[in-house]
Amino acid sequence: MQIAQRAARDAALTPTVVREVTPLGERASTADSSLTNQSARLVVEPISIQELGTFLRIWVSSQRVWSVQRLDLSAINAAGNQGRTGDYRAVLSLSAEYSKDQNVKDRSRGQ
Repeated sequence: MQIAQRAARDAALTPTVVREVTPLGERASTADSSLTNQSARLVVEPISIQELGTFLRIWVSSQRVWSVQRLDLSAINAAGNQGRTGDYRAVLSLSAEYSKDQNVKDRSRGQ
């Protein structure tokens, strides 16, 4: 949760747009049996398309462990969003690979 809130702050968003971080479990990596893949779901809302782009750019450049595997967007009704239009709910599926014997794999270095 702290990683996502930091990315939100760095994108000039209020950290409260990070609504939920849910661990989804771990499984053996399909690419390398010595690695484990951990996944999580991150919900960010309300967020505009421009804000989401900034958030994702900062996430990719600053987050070396958790990578975005999928992004689902749904429009938020203005009546349920304090009258604002053009905002979305973004659900990001995240994953990280690591060895049980070592720390989480740094995807930027491939180690």
